[in-house]
Amino acid sequence: MPSITGPKFLSPTEIRVAETDQAGVLGSRVETLDGRIFRYAFSGTSALVAGNLLQAPAIDSKSIICTVAAAAIGVRLIDVTLASGTATANEFADGFAVIYDSAGEGIAYRIAGHAASVATLITGLQLSEGLQVALTTGSRLSLLNTFRGVIQSVATTLTGAPVGGADFAYAASRYFWLQTGGPGSVLNGDSAVVNQGLMAGTTAGSVLIVDAGDVVVAKNMQAHVSGEHRGCWWLLN
Repeated sequence: MPSITGPKFLSPTEIRVAETDQAGVLGSRVETLDGRIFRYAFSGTSALVAGNLLQAPAIDSKSIICTVAAAAIGVRLIDVTLASGTATANEFADGFAVIYDSAGEGIAYRIAGHAASVATLITGLQLSEGLQVALTTGSRLSLLNTFRGVIQSVATTLTGAPVGGADFAYAASRYFWLQTGGPGSVLNGDSAVVNQGLMAGTTAGSVLIVDAGDVVVAKNMQAHVSGEHRGCWWLLN
């Protein structure tokens, strides 16, 4: 049984530091002593707005139906062919390779890094652990990177999963901490009373009272009106 360590704590000042160089694993979780939870992320090509709901980058069809060369148990370097297009170096680093069909189906592996693709082929995509089940040429996988290139939640219909909130105005293309849990602030797209669930809104970066079947991203901590920021409790730990 591996040893279990407690959470890492950062100060409010440390939480709001944004950098151009990566200093940790994307998705890493930290806490503040006042009970807030944050995850390490990289902002997309547009600046982020304080108090906005954020989403993962838009899903790219090139990463959904990928083929793979056969690889034995324990192998950490696999050759992946994208469904289309090309990939820059480490575009999927700190994301996951999800095996969804044939041998190895149902297992997700964290991606440690990779070189740029040559056409659609990524040679030697590096996993953070060895394969638990051998892959065959019939295996299929998808590549996802939830916390690399996060953006303001898109108006009307999200193009990626909601991931948390910006507690500060962060510049584009920066490594930063996005808030996923505990008390914070968010832009409201309608009026709500205390303790109502909130979902992604139809205005970019906003939230609405949750509809049945939709993802609850936070709960309301104060009565609020449309177009203003109010206290919320983030629920995307």
